[in-house]
Order: sequence, then structure tokens, then C-alpha cells
Amino acid sequence: MTASDAIRVAQTPASFPGGEGVLPTSAPPPLFQKFSDGHVVLNLHPGQRKAWDAPERFVAVIAGHQGGKTEFGAHWLAREIKRTAINAPNGADYYAVTATYDLFKLKMLPSLQAILTPDIGWNYHAGDQTMEHKGSKTRIILRSAASPGGLEAGTGRAAWLDECGQDAFTMEAWEAVQRRLAIHKGRVLFTTTPYNFGWLKTDVHDKAVAGIRNYVVVQFRSCDNPAYSMEEYERQRSLLPSWKFEMTCNGIFTLPAGTIYSDFRATLCPALREGPIDFERYNPSKHGHLIRDFTPPPSWPRLVGVDFGGSENLAILWLAEDTSRGIYYAYRETMGGGMSGQEHARAALSYTRPNPNTGIPQETVRVWTGGAKSEGDARLQWNMAGVPVILPFITDVEAGIDHVISLIRQNRLFVMESLTGLRQELATYARELDKAGHPTMKIDDKGRFHRLDALRGIASAIPMDGPGPAEEKSPLIDFAASPRSAAMDYLEDVEDGRVPNTGQPERPDKAWIEPRWREYMR
Repeated sequence: MTASDAIRVAQTPASFPGGEGVLPTSAPPPLFQKFSDGHVVLNLHPGQRKAWDAPERFVAVIAGHQGGKTEFGAHWLAREIKRTAINAPNGADYYAVTATYDLFKLKMLPSLQAILTPDIGWNYHAGDQTMEHKGSKTRIILRSAASPGGLEAGTGRAAWLDECGQDAFTMEAWEAVQRRLAIHKGRVLFTTTPYNFGWLKTDVHDKAVAGIRNYVVVQFRSCDNPAYSMEEYERQRSLLPSWKFEMTCNGIFTLPAGTIYSDFRATLCPALREGPIDFERYNPSKHGHLIRDFTPPPSWPRLVGVDFGGSENLAILWLAEDTSRGIYYAYRETMGGGMSGQEHARAALSYTRPNPNTGIPQETVRVWTGGAKSEGDARLQWNMAGVPVILPFITDVEAGIDHVISLIRQNRLFVMESLTGLRQELATYARELDKAGHPTMKIDDKGRFHRLDALRGIASAIPMDGPGPAEEKSPLIDFAASPRSAAMDYLEDVEDGRVPNTGQPERPDKAWIEPRWREYMR
């Protein structure tokens, strides 16, 4: 069911015209050649050939722009269909997913239609965005990662993900693809230029580099494509900042300019068995800020940040504090809509209910923060439901970002591995670049980082001076026991300049609380 039943891969020459600084004297052969006798030849360059021959289940082609990724991906998927659909007499489903609808129209669809043509039984159905083989009922489901809901159906045998390194191709979309392929353990081809340090790097590239079974990464330069001249390659080198040249022309992950949380290292820490970080083995220069999931002890106080984010994007982030070390672990995230503010509040409050067997609260929340100054109504709804959400101690965005960066640099904030949404946002939160490629102060697409807004709010309640004697720590406020009175006592103390819930004058060196405070529920 490919373009022919007789596909042959041409012998890969040692070098193509145009490589190693030599300008081509003649046009290189096209990737795909179909002859009159029906046989087809693929003229793969060495990087493509390595990916073609890779037996691993997850094959990541991460290469420079115009390196021949998308055209190659169409042929790879066609081969997978031919290889696996023979065992599906009633047809089979396959997935071709790209980052945006524009990329689908301009790149992915033309590449597939060039080889899966009507004369061999393939037809494109624009209405449901599929390509179907009329003889076997085999389908290619064509989707954009910008609408991950479209991936929540079907059982696939293989998938091709194009430009999956872009910000628009989220971790949620990748997780949806994996669910579709789970039954048949379908293979996946990733074809992209690197754009950020998101899920593609941490969950695919880094696993391949670490030698984890079933993962392989193939990287090559733009000029490894024989159609891309070395002259143009060198011109790009002279024009682009070094980090951008490495990414766009060499396919090498390099931290982009403007990345805001560049100090966050998405590598795993050594951990105790089903527990927190093993600080006896922790090396800050080697290990990062990810930790394998564990259940924080009930005795650890919790801090909860809320970003109201509109009806469909309400984000809640939960931190647990290891009070013996002044370390904070992000261990739970929720994101979604479909409920009123009070319904969201009651759902969040359910985690603090007493254990029916012991009567001890499952989790004791020290403080709930959320929203901007203008979101008093949203905070009021939560308070009416018994959750005393207060305005964050730091409301200025830049000051809040600086506070989070300080916690990361001090190695006092860690993120559990399963918080894929927060991890993706940490990796892609960046400032817009000017025409010269230099960062500006404006945050790029700021409105979509709801989990980070929740983190910024709750981080403002974390002391910057680290752990100290018990009397020096911010007091544990049992909001769950008496939320309204505790919240009001807390705010009255702050407004009067006292250390909350003690009645004592506030000390000048108390760094754990902002002296500025705002009116309750405003």
C-alpha cells in the first residue's frame, strides 16, 4: 500500500555533492524516484539512512532545517503501513500529527499525497482529515497537536510526529499519541528541529542518549542534505547567534536565548527508596531538579497555588515542605474547567479531609494563594466554599519570577516526574526576542502558562532564608480546622505589622514574609 510494492533504497554514497565544503556541480537525485516499470528508489542521505535502518520503537530524527525530515517521514510511515497492515484484514489506523494546522496543510499533507496517490487506492477526506485506502479500509488519521482532543480516539499501529519540538506540540499531545499506540506497541518517528528544552528533550532525546532500550536519536546538519549547499550553511553561521545556529542548522539542543527558568535542570536526582532526595549522593553540579514520584509524609505541611485562568484553564499546584531541610516538592497539578469556582474549591479541599480511620487530616495546608489583584471575585468564591485563598505575597510578575529563580538556584524547589504540564511550562517559558535575536522584557505568549502563574504565587509564601530553629519558621496555620477565623487572624496580624498568628512585632530580618500586604479578598 505504499507507492509501489518494489521499494528499493539506493546505496548510500560516501558523500554527496555539496558536502564538506564542496558546492554541487549537478543537482542531487530526488529522495523519491518512481520508474516506468513500477519500482521505486529512495535516495537517502546518510542521516536519513541511519534513521531508516533503526530498529528501535522510538526513532527521533532531530536535525537542522531543510535537512530532509518531513519528506523522509512520509516514506517511513508508508513503510510501517506496508509492514504492519498486512495483519489487519479489516483495516488499521495510523497517525500523522504535526504541530499546527498550517504545517499540516503546507508540509505534512503534500508529503503524504506525493506517495500515497489515488492510482494505488489512497484518497484524502478533508472533512474528517484522514487518508484512507479504499481496498483495505486502512486509515491515516491526520491531526494537529494544537487540538489534542482530536487524538483521543482510535487504536493505532504507528505514528509519525512532525515538528514535534515546537511549543505548540505539547506533552499532552504526546501522551495522547502514546495512549493510541499502547495496545499494538506501535512505533513512533519524531522529525523536528529542536526549539526548546521541553518534553522531546527530556522524555525522548535524553533517554536515547542515556542508552535506554527502545529509544534512538539521529541528528544531522542541514548541509547533510545534498540539496542544501555548504555556502548557505556558512552564510547562516555568519548571520545567526551561536545558540540559534546550533539548533536550527545542526539540530543540537542549545538553551535558547530568553529562556526564563534556565536554571531549572530537567534531570533526575538520586532518591531514597520511594522517598525524597538522597542528599548524601546529591551533587548540585551533576543532578537536576526532577525527582521520581513519592508520597510526601502527612506531617509535611502543604502550600497550594491557584491560577484562576478563566473557565477552562484553572490551574492548581501543590507543594510539600520538608521542614527539616527547607526543601519544597511540587507533587500535584490539576488543570481544567467545566466547574464553578466553588466546585473547584471543594474538590481541592477534599485532599485535606481527615483520614476516616485515624481522624488525622490527610494533608494540612499551610497557605492557599491565588490570582491577581483584580481577581477578588474568584478568591471570594473559594473562600465561600471554605478555602481561604489569599492574594500572593508578591503580586509583581517580575519580582515573583525572581523569587522562583532564587529557589531553583538554591536547590530548594524540586518537581516530581509525573508533573508533565509544569515541566513543559518550565522548559518553554521565555521572553520574546527582537529582530536581532536578543531577549526583550516581554514574556512570549504569557497567557498560556497557568501552572507557572500558580507556582509564582505560592512561591511568594516561601522564606528565602532557608530552614532555621522552629521559632524562626513561618507558623503553620491550620486553615482546614477553622478557615475563616484563621484567615482573618492571619491578615489582621499582617496588616498590623506583627508576625502572623503570634501577635509579636515583625522583625526587620524576617525574609519569609513580604511587609506589603493587600486587602483580604480584593
